[in-house]
Amino acid sequence: DTQGFPMAPNDAPWRERVRARGGSLCAIGETTSLETSSPKLSFGVIADIQYAPIADGASYGGVPRYYRHALSAARHAAEHFQKEKVDIVVNLGDIVDGKCQEIEQTADIMDGKCQETEQTAATKSKNPGIRAIRDVLSALSAYTHGDLLHTYGNHELYNVNRNELGELLSIPFFSEPCGEQVGYRSHLVQKDGTRLRFVIIDTYDIAVGGRCETSSNKRKLAEALLFEN
Repeated sequence: DTQGFPMAPNDAPWRERVRARGGSLCAIGETTSLETSSPKLSFGVIADIQYAPIADGASYGGVPRYYRHALSAARHAAEHFQKEKVDIVVNLGDIVDGKCQEIEQTADIMDGKCQETEQTAATKSKNPGIRAIRDVLSALSAYTHGDLLHTYGNHELYNVNRNELGELLSIPFFSEPCGEQVGYRSHLVQKDGTRLRFVIIDTYDIAVGGRCETSSNKRKLAEALLFEN
């Protein structure tokens, strides 16, 4: 839905109610001064773009989906963030949809791959998931005012492995002593003395997706959790 991005106007009823009560205006994504109500620092959030270059249809759960239109929505959001000059944009994951893999079948991309080795350039060029991610990144490039901070979700892992994901989305995965990659990190934003630190949790650390079927203890733990719950 591209209608929901613009922020509420300054004379919106909820803003008037806050003013009448003597409160400070602090919209989601803004840290404000109690004296001026103007944001000291602002950030934009975008999530679940789930783009795929396929015809409209339905999700795996049957919800109507507009896969191609997601690219336009992402571009609209980036243009809005740029216009508003937000200080940073956070992408919460699922930048593409797992259905990208229905376009072409490629081998050794994600689930069950025991060693995340680099694919050849020829193999990468055939992976529709990689091409789709690059298309979304191009749409998001309309935002240049600040950093674009990426996280990832299950749909990325349906398309690429963590090595490729780190390269595409600048996610600094690192290897734990067990040899498995994780993506925990933090990112500090500073502006005119205001500091805001984002802490990124790797929600697919203990997971089935992207973990080796035969040797990953993280995958075995995830399967045990699924079995017990």
